[in-house]
Amino acid sequence: MAGLTQLFDASQYLNGMLEFIKNSPTPYHASHSLCTILDEQGFRRLSETEEWYLQEGDQCYVTRNGTSVIAFRFGSNSKVTHGMRLVGAHLDSPCLKLNPKANFEKHGYRVANVEVYGSSLLRTWFDRDLAIAGRIFVRDADGSIRKVMIDSKVPVAVIPSIAIHLERQANKLQEIDSQVHINPVLLNHWGDGETLPQQLLDFAGDQAEAEDILGFDLRFYDSNPPNLIESEIEISNSDNLTSDCSNQYISSARIDNLLSCYTGVQALTNASGDNFCMLVASDHEEVGSVSDSGAQGRFLLQVLERIGALDPRVIRNSAMLSADGAHGLHPNYPEKHDEQHRPVLNRGPVIKVNSNQRYATSDETEAVIRGLCTDLKIPVQVFVSRNDQPCGTTIGPLVASEIGIKTVDVGVAQFAMHSIRELAGCDDAVYFLKLLKAFYDSDSVSLVD
Repeated sequence: MAGLTQLFDASQYLNGMLEFIKNSPTPYHASHSLCTILDEQGFRRLSETEEWYLQEGDQCYVTRNGTSVIAFRFGSNSKVTHGMRLVGAHLDSPCLKLNPKANFEKHGYRVANVEVYGSSLLRTWFDRDLAIAGRIFVRDADGSIRKVMIDSKVPVAVIPSIAIHLERQANKLQEIDSQVHINPVLLNHWGDGETLPQQLLDFAGDQAEAEDILGFDLRFYDSNPPNLIESEIEISNSDNLTSDCSNQYISSARIDNLLSCYTGVQALTNASGDNFCMLVASDHEEVGSVSDSGAQGRFLLQVLERIGALDPRVIRNSAMLSADGAHGLHPNYPEKHDEQHRPVLNRGPVIKVNSNQRYATSDETEAVIRGLCTDLKIPVQVFVSRNDQPCGTTIGPLVASEIGIKTVDVGVAQFAMHSIRELAGCDDAVYFLKLLKAFYDSDSVSLVD
């Protein structure tokens, strides 16, 4: 397989990531974007409802619910003696989801009826040009049911802030009532007459009528596209793939966690071919992963069973890297971090550690990642939450406990996690690609057993 010199220069990689995020406003679109990359790289699509005929050298993927994707490629090394290398990430991000009773009149305006998905930083949703995307299920004249993928791309709504003259304490104390204050105001050409889902079908050129709509999952998102901030990037001529873009940044929605998904699929499709490698991109992480397509469901377990990878010898020789965003030190809020564990943007990947198992990193798996970073000559950082500041969690502990596989939590430091607009470092994204590829290619991940 191609080495990193043949994979991408840093500019192509970073701009490819931005295009991926732009085309992935919902998990459905992100899944489609991942599958498109896998198709282009010669991966064969499998169906959960059909027999799988697999052989050495195969590279395949399978999806569930139109969102979660598991892709894998057989290597020349035996799974029993060398194990597997898995990278896990999630496709979903906090957002505002349209409710079944989609829109209503409120004091002379048409507004959208929404529910908060995940722990969104709600104040960042105000005064944004909001587009909407997702999927709609309709019944055709012959009685069959089909899905229609939707993306308005253009703004359809806005959530206006209250003027400072009407709320003098807005800059000091303003509580946001998620039931009352975050209903998007629909713009004129979207606010009259039919329901918003019907208007979206009309906009997409679909002839289905309102009574033919059986269900939908539609989500608002910031229509402002991703951007590289002053990314004057020099092309690397070595396998080190350095971007030389210190202090340059990625400004985008859904960096958490589409950055990891894109980096994971690029690392997978360009791994050496020696090891058995797998990418697991799950839905519903932001709401606890408890679903048939979430990490706490049985999707991964069932795929591993079907490919004959649940032999305890395979599992104990294997490892998973749970790839998810990390909290970068905010210079205006340094007290929110433990003084000795303050990741800085563009200073390297972040190993996330929590002794209460909110992260799955162990001393052994931390040693593996540190060893790889040393070999790659890239910096590495550590995040540990303050004792008085509960940390979040990832899919790492869920997979580790369910499968019994060694796991490490690693991510790219970012600002404004769960905001409608997040920020990450360009160098960190490039370092992360190097690390994930090296992890897939690593000779051994078992230092204890």
